[in-house]
Amino acid sequence: MKRFFLLGLTALIALSGCEKDFEVAAPYKDIMLVYGIIDPLDTAHYVRIQKAFLDENKSAIEMSKVPDSSYFPNIAVKVQEYTTADKLIREFALNKVDMNLEGNQKDPAANSQGFFTSPNYGYKFKETLTPFAKYRLIVTNLNSGKIDTSQFFRTINTDTSKGTDKFYISAFSASKYEIDFSRTTASHVWNLSGTKPLNGVKFQGKMRFNYIDKNALDGSETNRYVEMFIPAKITNGSFQTTTFVLETANKSFYSFLRDAIGLPPANVERYLGLVEVSVYAGSLELANYEAINSAQSGGLTGDQIKPNYTNMASQDALGLIGSRSFRIYENARLTDPTIDSLIKNDITAPLKIKGRAQ
Repeated sequence: MKRFFLLGLTALIALSGCEKDFEVAAPYKDIMLVYGIIDPLDTAHYVRIQKAFLDENKSAIEMSKVPDSSYFPNIAVKVQEYTTADKLIREFALNKVDMNLEGNQKDPAANSQGFFTSPNYGYKFKETLTPFAKYRLIVTNLNSGKIDTSQFFRTINTDTSKGTDKFYISAFSASKYEIDFSRTTASHVWNLSGTKPLNGVKFQGKMRFNYIDKNALDGSETNRYVEMFIPAKITNGSFQTTTFVLETANKSFYSFLRDAIGLPPANVERYLGLVEVSVYAGSLELANYEAINSAQSGGLTGDQIKPNYTNMASQDALGLIGSRSFRIYENARLTDPTIDSLIKNDITAPLKIKGRAQ
């Protein structure tokens, strides 16, 4: 299993207090851009390393079509592993691969002025990472001898057994997990709690609601789904607690379904299926990205076009390398009272929900 997540270049980010106020596209200066989010559950991990460079005599649009303008021709990439006491344990090299051949293709260009889509280089490794160690990315430009490094980063503990610092969610241990949104007064909320895994700082949930559109005339059926994101509940001192809570108002679920599913075509009825519930945990780097990027999106510096956050330690390198992982319960059920409420509620009645999918 492998997953590769790529942010836009303008969203590259860093540890608290490490903002760098310079132009990414400064002429005659290569700026390294790094992005890698490591999930210890993956069997292969990828880091993208590119450069931002504009020539005073060339069009940026034209340069965006040429791979040589975005990739370093000769670099060596490795990861170092340290103990928490900063003792080097091991290091291993990352291999340059074409992401298109790894099953992670770039989206096609929107028009003739779009970025190139091939080659699509990344740097790959398959070594197992542990949450009880610290890691550092090292990039050496073999042509210039220049070395760029990341700050230390750590990976999420993916152990799902019960205990402190493990990714344990008690509801996911149930053989039959049911979700109840039946009561819709302002005071009623749905929540899900769990233990914070080691190095897990940022949390978010996602529900995938499966349903069937059935044509009442010919009996044909189409499987569909919509996804709703659930934020973490923020309270005083929540950063220091050993548990997390995801929470949303029950009533918001009805508004979400109305907007996400929409009114049915003529002669179509809806039947609700199983619910897939996912909980994501992100490392400190991802938490800092959201906090700092949100805080700097407006105000006196809001008009400056620059990355706001990076955990690359070198002067001429920007980017984010961190970790995230997730837990999933695939076959949760909406309770019978919730189905009944969806059928009758004024908000969702126009969706023509008739019951539960068989």
